Amino acid sequence: MQEKNIQNFFDLVPPVERSIEEASEQGRKENDFRFKQEDSLRNAYRATFIDSVAACAFAAKEKYNADTTWMFLKKSQGNWKEIQKFLKETPGNQRGYVFPFLASLSEKDLRDTPSGFLADHLQNAMDYSTAMDEEIFTTDVLCPRIDYEIITPYKSFIRNYFDSNFINDCQKNPANISSWILQNIAINNKANYGNTPISPIGVLKLGLSDKSSRNILFVAICRSMGIPARLEPATKVPQYYHAGQWNDVSFEAEKPVSTNPKGKIILSNSNNTAETSPVYTQHYTLSQI
Repeated sequence: MQEKNIQNFFDLVPPVERSIEEASEQGRKENDFRFKQEDSLRNAYRATFIDSVAACAFAAKEKYNADTTWMFLKKSQGNWKEIQKFLKETPGNQRGYVFPFLASLSEKDLRDTPSGFLADHLQNAMDYSTAMDEEIFTTDVLCPRIDYEIITPYKSFIRNYFDSNFINDCQKNPANISSWILQNIAINNKANYGNTPISPIGVLKLGLSDKSSRNILFVAICRSMGIPARLEPATKVPQYYHAGQWNDVSFEAEKPVSTNPKGKIILSNSNNTAETSPVYTQHYTLSQI
């Protein structure tokens, strides 16, 4: 029996162009009233934000740099009280890392993260501050942001979750962390149909995760143990920094991470400040053809 070659044809006809009907005078007045009402609500809320005078007075009292303090309080917008509380309550011996820590956060994080969450990450990372390069420590140990998950105070939870012997073993050989995850965290990619990142604390409590949240957990455990870790910016492959180099982690035995030679691209920024430092996916991206 010969198969028939069936083809379907569709005519896609765009709608007829129509002129937009002019709004009535009454409609314009009602719309203008709504605009003014919305602006008044927004401006009334923004009026509660801290101003530069109050920010500089606070900085002087707490012995912080005035310009930097104002920059972060301004960016935090309606969350300025939480950022101010964090600055105020940070002990003197940790204050040298306060501004680099805040600079590692996105503006969204500054606007919605409670002070207690920030303090958790700062206080539970300081033990490792002298054990590595300052930039790696700030971006890949101290920073709570891993991917697009909600920031949670996972460092203290994780440090208390594992015993000291296991932590010491992992610090010597970070691959022990991926082995532990393989043995103790089940993977279910169907239940999380919205692909919403599960917090590291949630994954540990459930013993269940999707693959993306499992990768976030790996990085969170590493950072909580003082091991620099990240999701590689372009590929999202989990990595840990050990013996002077970044090491890829593969949880899927059937898909080992490629060991092909790697290249390096160095981007030079002539005006290297917190305001102008280029951020991957925001200012530039790389893709593989």
